[in-house]
Amino acid sequence: VDYKTDAEGARVAINNWVKEQTKDRIPSLLSPGVLTADSRLTLVNAIYLKANWAEKFEKSLTKQETFHAPKGDVQVDMMHIERHFGYSSGEGWQAVELPYTFGTLALTLAVGDTADTKLPTGDEVFAASESRLVRLGMPKFDIQTSTDLASVLGALGMPTAFSDKADFSGMTTAAEALAAIAAAE
Repeated sequence: VDYKTDAEGARVAINNWVKEQTKDRIPSLLSPGVLTADSRLTLVNAIYLKANWAEKFEKSLTKQETFHAPKGDVQVDMMHIERHFGYSSGEGWQAVELPYTFGTLALTLAVGDTADTKLPTGDEVFAASESRLVRLGMPKFDIQTSTDLASVLGALGMPTAFSDKADFSGMTTAAEALAAIAAAE
């Protein structure tokens, strides 16, 4: 791509590639203005997971119901199922493990009795989990999140990559110094 004369075109091209690879689930990864004429390299990462539940929710049991969200009640499509799942509970909380079809990955959900309930750690949930018959009602959902790349890479051993002490001289022969900029979307 040509950052110097068309940084916006580079951004659009990257977003289009991500959109295509994720089947339109991530339509825009980079916001306008993230890439500039000073940009030289763009590293992007997107995780997209579309997996089927091992135990499917019956569509005929999905209906509009009240969900008691922390900021107030809302009307949502609630899915329902009654099956054996990994289940655990503790002081003021309950958790359930919903496995995906390929068996090595599961979504673990924890809910508190009140909005102020301190939820358990993953270790606490997994230590107390046992298979039992669970009657579950939960909202249909999509999850989106973003992460600050600078703090993650810093914790993984690259603490100077996003500082004025960055040294990317092994990546370029140009006389100008390169600096990293993290842009979480």
